[in-house]
Amino acid sequence: MKKLLLSVGLLLAICTPLSSLYGQTRGTVEVIRKLRTTEVIIFEKQHFRDYSRWFIEADLGIPFFAGDVNSLSKDKTHIGGLYGLRVGYQISPTIGVALSGAYGHNKASSPRYAQEYVLGSDAMTYYPPTTVDGIKYADLVSRIRMINIGAHLNINLNNIFIENYGEHLFTVLLQPAVYLQKFNPKVEDKTGVHSALSLKNKLNFGAGTDLAFRFRTGNVVDLQLTSGLIWIVNNKFDGIRTVAKARDSFVWNTGISVIFKLNGKGQKDNLLYAPSASYLRRHGII
Repeated sequence: MKKLLLSVGLLLAICTPLSSLYGQTRGTVEVIRKLRTTEVIIFEKQHFRDYSRWFIEADLGIPFFAGDVNSLSKDKTHIGGLYGLRVGYQISPTIGVALSGAYGHNKASSPRYAQEYVLGSDAMTYYPPTTVDGIKYADLVSRIRMINIGAHLNINLNNIFIENYGEHLFTVLLQPAVYLQKFNPKVEDKTGVHSALSLKNKLNFGAGTDLAFRFRTGNVVDLQLTSGLIWIVNNKFDGIRTVAKARDSFVWNTGISVIFKLNGKGQKDNLLYAPSASYLRRHGII
């Protein structure tokens, strides 16, 4: 019994300082890790000071509407205009945000399947066979004007799939967004003689995403090609009513943009083009 107690006492005498030493070592490693993380954050902030964050974007494009009538119709592809301005801020080389305002207009006419539909004077759609007097879809055109106010998130896909070493000339951006929209449609026959009842369109929300291809053309200006869809919640945006309840209308926007990078004195370029933190770590810079 005495031998057993002696063995237990010796074991405790050995383990107690070892556990204390382990705790101290673990605590030291944790302190070093936190210091290292702090150093990396400080270095990144200092490094990113060499890059600007703000930019202004001027947009020019074409909106193609798709609802009860379409801009890409059976008889004709209608060409309109989209004019916008966007102000953005780059949070990091991978993430940016922006606010936009845009005005667009285009025409829309009957798709192939709806040629025999009739639009009554009350702006309601009647399906054949019907005795309602009105304008056949085949003979009508909707002139649609649109205002969009958008909030955007810019995601640099290059930084996600390709290591950014700060020399990319071509960048792919995914730009999800939400919108506040206002539509003003006017529906009439193609001769312009007869028109349907003008429907009141209140403000509505929309949501969508763009895919942008940005070209680094200089330290001050970039060029960008953009294409994207906006889902339209408003079923009457084209000035036409139907019995359908599905909210499946959308507008396809495509265009070109000129981006002005607000670089300060001594700044290399916009933060979008700064080397990523993973690259800096891999090459021992931080």
